[in-house]
Amino acid sequence: MASAHGRSRKAWGDSGGTFVSGAEDILHIDPDKIPPDMDLRWVRTSTYNQPDPKNYAAAEKNAYVRLDPADRREIDGLDIVEEGGLVLMARSRAISERARSQEYQDAVKPLETQARRAGEGDLDGVSLDARGARKSNFMRRSIEKIEIPKD
Repeated sequence: MASAHGRSRKAWGDSGGTFVSGAEDILHIDPDKIPPDMDLRWVRTSTYNQPDPKNYAAAEKNAYVRLDPADRREIDGLDIVEEGGLVLMARSRAISERARSQEYQDAVKPLETQARRAGEGDLDGVSLDARGARKSNFMRRSIEKIEIPKD
């Protein structure tokens, strides 16, 4: 009687030593096949079978349009544009580049402002006026020690 290990070794040997997973990633699109003026994005339409119309609407508001199956077929031979709560959408690459630039500026601006203000000493609630600092550091009241009864 042959062991399971022996059978798997025989099956592997018969396959020519190559592994084929059988799993095709239908969401992957080779970037080299995407037209240079087009930007593609998988957009979430639902999560755990619960619709998410706000996410889809936000994509449409940002100039994304649903890709037609025939258009995907021209790109990589597949006609799948909807899978597992995702839909494939497209927009002009020029719009995407402007959007990325704007997102970058929006992300960097607070950091640059913070660094500039820290370098200049321009911090909220902190005055660099020496006269004001002397006045604010002056103690106007004295603290007297009060005996606390031990009873």
